[in-house]
Amino acid sequence: MTTTTWREHRTRVGLLAFLLLGMALRAWNLDGQSLWRDEVDTVRFATQPLPDLLSMFITPGHNGALYYLLVRPWITLFGHQDYALRYSSLLVGLLSIPLAFHVVRRWAGTRPAWVAALLVTASPYLIWYSQELRMYALVLTVVLLATLCWQRAYWEDHPRYWIPYVLLISAGIYLHFLVALLIPTHVILSLLFPRLLRRHWRGWVLAYALFVLPYIPLAWWQKKLLFSPTFRTGHPFVPLPQMFLKLLTVFSVGIHLISMPDGVPAHMRIVPLLFLALLGLIFASRNARPTPAPSLARRVSLALWFILPIVGLYLISLELPLFTERYMIWTAPALYALAGLGAWALARWRPASLATLGLVLTLFVLGTGYQVRHPIKPDMRAVVQYVESQRAPDSVVLLHLGYLIHAYTYYAPDARPHLREAPAPGPQGSLDQTGQDILIRLEGARDVWLVESESAMWDPKGLVRLWLEQHATILEDRNFVGIRVTHFRLP
Repeated sequence: MTTTTWREHRTRVGLLAFLLLGMALRAWNLDGQSLWRDEVDTVRFATQPLPDLLSMFITPGHNGALYYLLVRPWITLFGHQDYALRYSSLLVGLLSIPLAFHVVRRWAGTRPAWVAALLVTASPYLIWYSQELRMYALVLTVVLLATLCWQRAYWEDHPRYWIPYVLLISAGIYLHFLVALLIPTHVILSLLFPRLLRRHWRGWVLAYALFVLPYIPLAWWQKKLLFSPTFRTGHPFVPLPQMFLKLLTVFSVGIHLISMPDGVPAHMRIVPLLFLALLGLIFASRNARPTPAPSLARRVSLALWFILPIVGLYLISLELPLFTERYMIWTAPALYALAGLGAWALARWRPASLATLGLVLTLFVLGTGYQVRHPIKPDMRAVVQYVESQRAPDSVVLLHLGYLIHAYTYYAPDARPHLREAPAPGPQGSLDQTGQDILIRLEGARDVWLVESESAMWDPKGLVRLWLEQHATILEDRNFVGIRVTHFRLP
């Protein structure tokens, strides 16, 4: 066996081991939490009549139409069980592991690529979205695959890869519209290599010109929303430093902000990963053996892959606040690649390198454990089981927020005639008007089950609960994860 063949064989075996580890971590407690409202929306949109689904591609405000179209046959084949539904995200999330390895290997070298692949495998944040029936795991995989095509076309002189590159990013925009930020990111990264740009400028210009066509329908409805005086995203404005801090935190410990020992500042969670990333950016060139270090341009471009999309989202948010961490999930591999370079830069001091990387992985393990042991998704599955086993035939279930009606009917479709959406009085609402609206919805029913989750969004003064507590008797009051259920009897 030649040296090259042996290396390829070792790479396949190593990636297979990472895939098995990644599958075990992602399959662990896959259906441990109920589907939450966004996941139920995925099922609703994917299974609606096909003409309605296709119209979402050009309907203002609808994001991810291509994802729903892709999930549709999966649901048809494998059904509506929570485990089966989420397994689609698990599979596409697994693909990000070998893709991250190949992308980072071209960017930073083999050894940093192994570290980056390990971090992608064990990242609690990436595990979380590989366990959710949403588009984010697929977005990450598509961005990595598109970036690999960009490297092949631009860095390695294979112009035929411009075709899949254009197709993948065009598809990615219809998986999540903020994938469009990858286009200016790659344009700016290309400018860091002017010699390559002079050689490949025809294919490069044509590729980016072609992005105009698939983006036209999306730009049309985005413009309508941007200039609409009534449209609100529901996201608060987040300053740029806070954006970076939030992303560094979730990429370091996952969804849960794990507790630190007494006396240790909360921001210390991000220090090990950030330390390795900065070390990789600044000092990787000092460890040029046994393989050459990546050039300064490549290290800077790797950092810009993480930074530029976040800055782009911040500029958009100045007009229309849009930031939430999951929208930028596809920047995580760049940060993990820099951390891989940092671990490699410390290789001369092996104990320091292993200790720092060990701290990062320890936080990953703690974060993953927190996600399993401390569910945060509203447990509508348990709520429906409880209420439907207790309520009388003439009872009414009042859902607050009203949008919960879709999650409730997903788990109990026969209960639909007994469900009512609670009023949404808003900050200007009055108690008397809220009471009148409740009575209209009850239509004379006296037995009421109030199911509350995230109700402060549209009822900040809690007027719905306050009116019921003043005018009805509480028979039962029980808390579930993210949901409060109260059984009222009106006189």
